Amino acid sequence: MQTKYFYLLVLGSIFILPGCSAVGAVEEFGCGFIDGKNQDHCYQDAAKRNESFVTCDKIKAETFSALEGPATRDKCYLMVAEQKGDPSGCEKIEGGMISYTKEECVNAAYSKKLKDMQAKIDAAKNDPEKQKKLIQEQQQINADMQRYYEMLNNANKNLYDTQKGIIQNFR
Repeated sequence: MQTKYFYLLVLGSIFILPGCSAVGAVEEFGCGFIDGKNQDHCYQDAAKRNESFVTCDKIKAETFSALEGPATRDKCYLMVAEQKGDPSGCEKIEGGMISYTKEECVNAAYSKKLKDMQAKIDAAKNDPEKQKKLIQEQQQINADMQRYYEMLNNANKNLYDTQKGIIQNFR
């Protein structure tokens, strides 16, 4: 019964409120009236509409099997990162057997940025000066992406070293 009212609320808001973010805000509010997996998927959809990593944080992933674990929340971070072209939410990914990795998330975020930049470079083919500037911006995006990967690798190395130390203490 609650689901029916939620969908009516969302459909009504589409006609009243302009723009995806307004619909996403109404949808996010409505997600609180849904239970279980459907609630998690609702928050995932609202997060994508709002381009909000904070909304992804609301995904509980408690009703999923042990193998699925945080996959819905991780997918949410990946989808928002890709849509925004912002890898900052990738750090929140927990990963798991059937989930996503932080590296996949960073790839998704920067792929959009690089694709958009390439389109701008192609459009500026008749303006060599503008094209040169855009190529420099593209190189900066590549450098930022590389730094992000290095940061993730350092974090993974630190985690590995910590785990290794804990294991050695138990021996």
